[in-house]
Amino acid sequence: MLFTKPECHRRLWTPEEDNEIRRRCAAGDTLRDVARALGRTQEGCRSRANKLGIPCR
Repeated sequence: MLFTKPECHRRLWTPEEDNEIRRRCAAGDTLRDVARALGRTQEGCRSRANKLGIPCR
């Protein structure tokens, strides 16, 4: 089985996605839930949340 890159690979983050991360993390959603909602990887969302200074579990 070959590894395929996620559809979102190297896609730039939009202001709307940043707001969605903020909203969902503030509401107590897990990174897994945030990633699924945004169609991003969990690690990508973790990295973005860290860059934005958003505490997320």
